[in-house]
Amino acid sequence: MLLNAIITKKLAHFDLNLTFSCPAGELLTLAGPSGSGKTTIIRILAGLDKPDSGTVVLGSKTLLDSSKNIYLEPRSRKLGYVFQEASLFPHLSVYKNVAFGCINPSLVTPLLELMEISHLSSKKPAHVSGGERQRAALAQALASEPEMLLLDEPFSALDIKTRHSLQQTILNIKKQLNIPIILVTHDVQEAAVLSDQIVAVEDGKRSEDWLQRFQAIVLPAIDRVAPRHWLESDPVEKLSSTA
Repeated sequence: MLLNAIITKKLAHFDLNLTFSCPAGELLTLAGPSGSGKTTIIRILAGLDKPDSGTVVLGSKTLLDSSKNIYLEPRSRKLGYVFQEASLFPHLSVYKNVAFGCINPSLVTPLLELMEISHLSSKKPAHVSGGERQRAALAQALASEPEMLLLDEPFSALDIKTRHSLQQTILNIKKQLNIPIILVTHDVQEAAVLSDQIVAVEDGKRSEDWLQRFQAIVLPAIDRVAPRHWLESDPVEKLSSTA
């Protein structure tokens, strides 16, 4: 299943104009500085915002086509969405949060095991760590059996060790899910670790120059901050080949 997106939208300080594709089983990162239009793009993919014009096609399903006045509501798009802050129900246990909206109840326990939080199933979100809440949010997003997964800076509020652990989890399940995954981040190191493709966005447009400007800083730092043996992928090789 291939995601194809063409998006244009006039924002306060610039015009957003971006085209990209992401095949199933791959992760595409929208990277760039804060305020460059990345979250607007992912909100348009989710159906939470509308472009001025464009198309979003997922496999054979058209989610959005402004020329034909096609606009599927978010609930009809069959997407999983994980935000920066875990969107869990505080009054429900971790198990019930994952089960909420689950199409197939038999998936709940395997998802908790996949996210390594089965031992927390009876606990409320307030009684688990930030990283564990994000693992629960990811399990919750996958419980609906989505056809695309959207990750909007889901690790940015976590400490570095927890962030690396969750990055490894994403790497481990990426091929298993076999759906397009779109990640938004301003962290080039994270983009290098996780991505099959990196689309650098600055002022609403592709900016390979932005990525190149950061390479001199990021590439030497990756081995100091996150030694490559921590992760199965090689972030330096991927970031170098993207530029």
